[in-house]
Amino acid sequence: MELESLRSFIKKPGVIVASFMTLVAIGGTTIAMLQPSPSIDSRAATTGQIPATEASANASKTSSSKLSPQRSTVTDSSSNSTASPSPDLEASTSLEASNVPDASIPNASTSSNATDSSNSSTTKAPENLRLVERCETTMAQINDPNPPANVRSQPSTAGSTAASPIVGNLKNGIFVIIVDQRDDWFKISTPMKGWVAKKITLSGCNRKEERVRFAKNRKDTTIADEFIGSGNHIYKLYLLKGQTLTLNPQKGPRPTVIAPNGNVLVESSDQSASWSSKLPQSGNYQIMLESNFKGYNYAFEVVAD
Repeated sequence: MELESLRSFIKKPGVIVASFMTLVAIGGTTIAMLQPSPSIDSRAATTGQIPATEASANASKTSSSKLSPQRSTVTDSSSNSTASPSPDLEASTSLEASNVPDASIPNASTSSNATDSSNSSTTKAPENLRLVERCETTMAQINDPNPPANVRSQPSTAGSTAASPIVGNLKNGIFVIIVDQRDDWFKISTPMKGWVAKKITLSGCNRKEERVRFAKNRKDTTIADEFIGSGNHIYKLYLLKGQTLTLNPQKGPRPTVIAPNGNVLVESSDQSASWSSKLPQSGNYQIMLESNFKGYNYAFEVVAD
């Protein structure tokens, strides 16, 4: 039975051919599915065209690869949300940032140098050293805003008047001799004995010694002060042999200059003329002014070349 069926099938050539073609078609489809699709580059080389969808995808990939891999963020202050900038904005930011000098490179920016230059041009010259080594107040002048000034038996106004009675009054402008001090009070001996409040007097250093030292790269200084009553003011400067000392009076008398060995190089004078001399030795030179009684204001310039 099976043999006859086979013989009957073979006798039908059309059926055999159709079956064979079907097998060939199925096999071709299987091979086509297993083969990889040609690349965009090969198709472009063959046809000169790239499918629009794939070209768009490649263009997006190329644009993304050209941008900086580091993406900055922009914060919207109105919504407090963070959004990434568009590729065009990011590329622009990247180009602008490339023009900014690197802070790690020396001399990349001149702003700090300009600031330093500006500061140096306005920097003041170094101050000379002025050190008062001695100050004694031996006289004062009455200067009461509600005259006359009261002179009391004790240095106090607290308590009853009987505890510190007023022993006398003094008019403004009168000079008093000071023999002692206690807190805010002067003890006076002339023109009467008692205590006077410091705040109703004018006073200063009647006997003063002051050390003057020139700052680096400085060779001059101006000295000014006031005598209230009698006294003397001595300014000490250490100078070198061969230096030239010059005094330029500006107000009051010209001072006396005394060498380290005690010799007087120039006497004090009421003349306003300058004085200058080459120094004979190194050591402490004294520039001195004196007041006989009423006092005065003075100022002079010292130059040591």
